[in-house]
Amino acid sequence: MANLYKQFAESVTKWKIRLRRDEFFVTRVRLTVLYTIFSVVFLLAFSIVLYESLINRLSESVGETILDSSVRMIVISKAEIAIQNLILLGDLAILIMVVIVGFFLTKKTLAPIKKAMDKQNRFIADASHELRTPLAVMKTGIEVHLRRKDLSVENARGVLADTLK
Repeated sequence: MANLYKQFAESVTKWKIRLRRDEFFVTRVRLTVLYTIFSVVFLLAFSIVLYESLINRLSESVGETILDSSVRMIVISKAEIAIQNLILLGDLAILIMVVIVGFFLTKKTLAPIKKAMDKQNRFIADASHELRTPLAVMKTGIEVHLRRKDLSVENARGVLADTLK
């Protein structure tokens, strides 16, 4: 049991580290959650309207055909339960689809942004390298000449002229 707990803790730790490094995965999850919340609100409103409409129509139809009130109430209550279950099942199926499709669509949506960020990061790395290399050469040349025992003004001017080139 302790070994299983240790494996679980390691898996969670690896997952957390991955989430810290992968900003786009975190963004995909957040966008999917937002899509799901919007869908829940929309589905809730739509389901309430649909449920009320169906129950009202059912009550009117049953009220016209069944005259016994106890039988009418039993029929309406069983129909209400069936309608509730069907609406909930449909809403659940729609929400599962929203989560799955939303997760994959957010990847497609974020792909150009990720590509642009990768290009920008490559440019920054290249520019940084191109700037550091000449600076390192200049610094090395100056350090070598400063350590010379016979450094004179003429030597220093030569080093400065070479560094300027």
